[in-house]
Amino acid sequence: MKAGDLIEKLAAAIIRQEGQKPDYANPMNLRDAPWIDASLRQYVTRGKAGRFWLPASRQQGIAGGLHLIALRIAQGYSLRRLIYAWAPPEDNNNSAAYVANVAKWTGIADTAAPLDSLIDEPAP
Repeated sequence: MKAGDLIEKLAAAIIRQEGQKPDYANPMNLRDAPWIDASLRQYVTRGKAGRFWLPASRQQGIAGGLHLIALRIAQGYSLRRLIYAWAPPEDNNNSAAYVANVAKWTGIADTAAPLDSLIDEPAP
């Protein structure tokens, strides 16, 4: 699979699982965006769920999520590790169900395999 296809499939599944409204600027519910200068970052607090990054636009929020997914793939994360970091059980997430849903929606059979093992080398 092409790297971009994998990243996009994962992003689409995460957006689906997070279930935010179509106009929400942070559809993957990122808590932070350390790649953006701290003086430019804004946050919103959502009750007991805590503080989340408030991107300037939905496009910026999606780009941030794509960036984070690509970074975690490059760090050797498996799907299970990615989701347990993204939506940890200690934040009252059903992480196991989240993994199962994302695996089903992306077609990833082995949730313990490094995600980078799913990437084909680009053609020369």
